[in-house]
Amino acid sequence: MNLKVFGYILRNLRHERGLTLRQLSKEVGIDHSFLSKIESGVAKIQRHQIVTLFHFYGVDRHHIEDDYPTFFPDLKDVLHANIENQPNKKTVRLCFLKKYNHLKNTKYLPYLHFVELEALSYSGQENARFHYLLGVLTPDLLVQPYCFFLALRNLYSNGQGGNLEKVRLWIPRVNEQMEQVEEYYRPFGHYYLLSSYTFLGENLEVTQLYTKATQGLKAQGNRHFLMLTDIMYGGAMVMSREYRHAIKFYEELLTKSDYVITPLSKKSIMFNMAESYLHLNEIPQALDFYKKSYELKPQKSTAFFMAYCLYDQGDMAMAIKVIDQSVFIVSENRLYDALLKWLCKYMGKQNTRSYEIIRRLEEIEVKYKSQIDYCLKMVILKIKADFYHRLKNLEQENICLRQMIIALQSK
Repeated sequence: MNLKVFGYILRNLRHERGLTLRQLSKEVGIDHSFLSKIESGVAKIQRHQIVTLFHFYGVDRHHIEDDYPTFFPDLKDVLHANIENQPNKKTVRLCFLKKYNHLKNTKYLPYLHFVELEALSYSGQENARFHYLLGVLTPDLLVQPYCFFLALRNLYSNGQGGNLEKVRLWIPRVNEQMEQVEEYYRPFGHYYLLSSYTFLGENLEVTQLYTKATQGLKAQGNRHFLMLTDIMYGGAMVMSREYRHAIKFYEELLTKSDYVITPLSKKSIMFNMAESYLHLNEIPQALDFYKKSYELKPQKSTAFFMAYCLYDQGDMAMAIKVIDQSVFIVSENRLYDALLKWLCKYMGKQNTRSYEIIRRLEEIEVKYKSQIDYCLKMVILKIKADFYHRLKNLEQENICLRQMIIALQSK
């Protein structure tokens, strides 16, 4: 078996039992640094060490190389059910996992984890398990087209996380793998590259990739990804500050009858429309669309902007109510956790003349600098400018206003 795959299986067995390398070393009598090399696939394990480890884990080593001729056709069915958004995709995936559940200690384990990763991705659950799988799965564990889709997951996840340096790192990797996959899969690569260049704000590439993606997906008749491509293109307009164009584009998209917009996708449309209205300083319209987005899927980021719009309109009681409701949203978004708590305290100290409350906001900015996008940056600057205006600190107010102008001129 491939050393990388074998190491992956051993690491999974250790991870399932909650053991560190040093703890395992004490149990089996193998040096922890050598165990690390085995799990990384850079050191060849001896037969007696395999017997020792498999005996410790309670695994039958004789089945590890068994061949399952229907495995990859069944796996392909799962992949296609996902990318074509088939109504029965969950059933297809569960039937596949049930059929191959006994392969968890074989060379097929990375593919079982790939199916799990895809399910989390398509359901919008980028939780701790998602990021764990994304970290331990590597393209060299899989064959095409699965390593290609794994690269797409890395590309998209880093874009969503605001890690633009890693986005730039993954773009050439995806382009390289695009040349190795079947023609059928390339439009999906164009879609994910479109999303990446949207995050990077490179409009020429966005337009070109939007054309390629839509042409390829139309030829396939894949209405689901056509919808996602349109939503992403509208998001690119928002990021390029073409707010009126984005609003009009999304309004037309919502009236299209040639594909069904999923609730998760509709949530994104409503959020992007709200963001556009917010930048146009049309706060009532922004609030209305943030509410619609929140109703489709409660998120702490949406709750923060809703609360800000209510604060801007002077409705402090309702803003605090929104913040209180957001506490129960299960989320790992620590930036918006911190901002919601801060905004609640800030609204409770409207008459304070202490600068400490703004210093706390600046601490949050520094801590989460890489996650603060243009929209959030402008909102924070508006809050600061309003604070200094009320204190009649003209110098600091002007600094905030200048920073807003610089941000507006940066693109």
